Amino acid sequence: MKYIRTKDGRIISEDDIPNYYGGLVSVVGLDLDYREADNIEELLDELVYVQPNHTPNVMYEDLSKLLKDDSWGKKIRNDIKNDYQYFGAIWTAKGLIYVAKLNEKGEWELI
Repeated sequence: MKYIRTKDGRIISEDDIPNYYGGLVSVVGLDLDYREADNIEELLDELVYVQPNHTPNVMYEDLSKLLKDDSWGKKIRNDIKNDYQYFGAIWTAKGLIYVAKLNEKGEWELI
């Protein structure tokens, strides 16, 4: 499945676009300045984690490298079992916005 990040800060899947033709987008109200990727994490700017009863923390690391690290994947799945939450976020004119969340399996889900 393809994912699209629009100029106005949304990440949507190709299934959510009525007239998606593999790179040609024709939707009223969709800003045509967009980026396309095969997975959600390629479109994220930051990773944010929230410990139980704490404020969010932004991880300022190379997100693509971090997500490919197997030891990090095991850590994140363990953290999620202990009620941590991990969010993928993007920078917009309105600030940092959460657009995806990691589930128990370590897979991204759009919010």
